[in-house]
Amino acid sequence: MSNSTAREGLPPLGRVDARVLILGSFPSEISLERQEYYANHRNQFWKIMGQLFSFDPELPYATRCEQLLDHGISLWDVCKSARRAGSLDAEIDIASVVPNALLPFLATHPDIRLVVVNGQKASAILDRLQLDHPLLRDRKVLPSSSPAHAAICLADKTQAWSIVRNDPPPAPHLHELPDNGPESPEIEANSTRALMAVGLDPVGIDAFGWAIVSSSGDEFRMEAAGYAGGADVAITATQRCLKRAPDAVGIDSPQYWVRQGDRQADQIVRGMLTAAGGRGSTVLHVNSLMGACLVQGVLAAHLARAAWPNALITEAHPKALWRISKAAADFVTSLGQGTRSDHDAALAAFAALHGVRADRAWRDLRALEQAVWFPHEAAVSYWFPREVTQLSETMRHSPSANRRRGNRSQSRD
Repeated sequence: MSNSTAREGLPPLGRVDARVLILGSFPSEISLERQEYYANHRNQFWKIMGQLFSFDPELPYATRCEQLLDHGISLWDVCKSARRAGSLDAEIDIASVVPNALLPFLATHPDIRLVVVNGQKASAILDRLQLDHPLLRDRKVLPSSSPAHAAICLADKTQAWSIVRNDPPPAPHLHELPDNGPESPEIEANSTRALMAVGLDPVGIDAFGWAIVSSSGDEFRMEAAGYAGGADVAITATQRCLKRAPDAVGIDSPQYWVRQGDRQADQIVRGMLTAAGGRGSTVLHVNSLMGACLVQGVLAAHLARAAWPNALITEAHPKALWRISKAAADFVTSLGQGTRSDHDAALAAFAALHGVRADRAWRDLRALEQAVWFPHEAAVSYWFPREVTQLSETMRHSPSANRRRGNRSQSRD
């Protein structure tokens, strides 16, 4: 087992108003390949959830996730990374486990009042970690949904899992999120409840924009901004300004590739940008020459992950955001005079803050993709306002849009 390669798990799924956190141990090989929770068709998790919350477990993955989010359910795993010989929990090399940032997650999701673990293995790993939080100490251990645990029938498992459907008891006292970064006299966190995000805009030599934006409630404020000669200098500059590690990082650059064709996210963003009067050509095709050469953005994500391993990393498209989101446009207006790069970086941080808050008015477009490849070996997201992206999807699949695509195909023939 010691010869197996450590694998990276999945990012958390949950909105800021989540009331229940379901923790697994570590994703199966099928889940890692598809970047989906409980992707093994034999795993009974989605059948149980479908029965508890009255939805079809065969719905598309993104739709199933929306159903859980709408019912206040969040998903994550105890292990951030681990070595494992196969897909079974019993094959996880405990000594190799790197835990997920569960304490910061609970601190930024104050409505969570119940933590349940999917099976004994996840609970055993938590015992070894000895994380000091009342919700983790009082966690409920439920029968594993894994196909390897067939001694309990589906009906009995569903009955045991019904605890997540009921209204949880009042939350115990939650610890405040501690500072976990180098001290700096320049930026103080607004409060222990404030969120902080870094935005990065990899334009070019000596024009790599960076910004730090804080959020408290509905208020967003740019704390600092500047330019750098490249990704490494930009990361160093932000570290000097931050009192603690940021909660999220937004990057104006493609952060994942698909094996062939165009990304679903790009088709949606390109469509809504064009509809808003912008130039759809600014949304690059990631498999084009220029798209494949955006190395600085990928390098920035790699360095950001190394510097802040617990921060959410999201791709961003500031120009599209500014065009289609009134809140984003108002935020840019509040910044006053500035240049394109620092405004773009600030908007990337703006998007990252909505992502780390799992704002229900926003959605992760990356969840729509199939066969995703992450060049920096760490899963990222792509957060955008939900209403406009759904409108763009509707327009893209409309009969008139299909006719236009058909006409273009005929003209090429």
